[in-house]
Amino acid sequence: MADPGTLGLIFSITVIVGGLILAVFVAVTKKGVRETEPYLCGESETDFTDSVSPPATEVQWGLEKTLDSWVRFVRTKIHTGVLDDWWSLMIVWAALLLIMSLVRGWAWP
Repeated sequence: MADPGTLGLIFSITVIVGGLILAVFVAVTKKGVRETEPYLCGESETDFTDSVSPPATEVQWGLEKTLDSWVRFVRTKIHTGVLDDWWSLMIVWAALLLIMSLVRGWAWP
């Protein structure tokens, strides 16, 4: 077994050489993101930038409208503010997940 001083020296030299190789690689590679313009069926890219994705406010509004009934149910029926209610809900959920994983493990080994 090699002594700790030799191992430390070998490790230090390896780290220095690796750092130099990494520095040369980073210096040589190009920093550009895109070299060519995308081809969008003959149209320029600026024509599509507004319609590529909806703004975050519209996505948030859609989620609020979609999940409104579920959130109202959770807020009124399940969320009582009592920690014991939350723990009982989580224990049932964890037990259900455990049973599902055990059934899947036995059915498909």
